[in-house]
Amino acid sequence: MTAQVKLYTPNQVRAGTFFGGPLVAVYFIYLNFKHLERHQEAGKTLNYGAMFIVLITAFSLLASGSASTIISIFVSVGYTLVAGAIVERKQLSKTIINDEARYSAYSNWRVAGATLAGLIVYMLVLLLLVSLLSGS
Repeated sequence: MTAQVKLYTPNQVRAGTFFGGPLVAVYFIYLNFKHLERHQEAGKTLNYGAMFIVLITAFSLLASGSASTIISIFVSVGYTLVAGAIVERKQLSKTIINDEARYSAYSNWRVAGATLAGLIVYMLVLLLLVSLLSGS
């Protein structure tokens, strides 16, 4: 018997992305493609994801004021929905993951841990960039 392929479900990706940010989105989508042995899509995820993270980070650092806060919320909700849609349309739905014996979903504890780790890493990078740019 072969081992089950572990995957993140669309809702796990949405939750991780919403609470953990764009780094978590890229990581979850990349791992799903990798575990599905779709290496070309996994590579594209890393390439486009890196560009997206740079753009989001630049926007976060350059924007200021209450209008930027509202725009940031809409952007965050937008990329959260897009990340979930990518998993649902380009990978597998939760129904397929649950119904087919060869697949299983990661535990929600793993999602929470990876989300927290991704959030911490992203925040540390932002803090480093802010301190470098401010000259402190």
